[in-house]
Amino acid sequence: MRIFFSATSLLFIVLLAFSCDHDKDNDHDGLSGYPMKTGTFWSYDRFIIIDYYESDQSETIIRTDSIPSEVSVTILRDTVLNGQAVKCFGAYDYPATFRSMEYFFEDADGLKCLGYQNPGPAVFARKSSFVAGNLFSFKGLSGLVGIAEDDSPIILEDPPTLNIKYPLKKGVQWTYRYPREGMSLQIDKKAVGEEVLERNGKLYGCVKIEYLYLYSDLYSGMQITDWIAEEGLVQRISVTDRITLVGHEGESLGTVRIREVLSLRYML
Repeated sequence: MRIFFSATSLLFIVLLAFSCDHDKDNDHDGLSGYPMKTGTFWSYDRFIIIDYYESDQSETIIRTDSIPSEVSVTILRDTVLNGQAVKCFGAYDYPATFRSMEYFFEDADGLKCLGYQNPGPAVFARKSSFVAGNLFSFKGLSGLVGIAEDDSPIILEDPPTLNIKYPLKKGVQWTYRYPREGMSLQIDKKAVGEEVLERNGKLYGCVKIEYLYLYSDLYSGMQITDWIAEEGLVQRISVTDRITLVGHEGESLGTVRIREVLSLRYML
């Protein structure tokens, strides 16, 4: 039985929607860049949707809760980190007002993350090991979670993670995170299709990316899918199925499926 812990306050944040119009043929050279201009701003709607099963063995949903919030992401400044010129992306969640920072640069391989300010990559957290406060953490472009501290240390990625491989087009697959000592898990990303999403009357030509959890069975039931356009992250849907919510005192709150939907409102 997999266990999550509920939280009285929500931890959120960073980068990165429901109308998929149609697939496109892979008839172009792919995306070869991500918005990197200082001052670029994205606004997102975010929903955490919790479906409660009748029992841990049942397929019947007896209740659904939805928790809305708003996320904004801004490219704040140019800086230098460990000798590398990077862009600082800051993400903020409302009404909780938690924030996170990530430090990106581009090279011939693609968009890379050199470091971040938050507790660590949520993509590594086992479903039986989330601590109180992390249940609704917002996973951004690097799959990281936000924090409320103003003076948290910058954690360096060694080597930098390849968040988006250039050129990005259908069929491309790459390794996002490699196995580490004591952890066999490898995370790949694969561009599985091209779709057009409509947001507030604007059409975005997107590449659909799925996360692949390799060499570990700890992540069964966990799925993350991104839709990325030349304007940036347009949509993310995260699903974690068949987990048991428990309170701080250990009381069971039911077996659930948790879905997170992050949808672009507009970009400036």
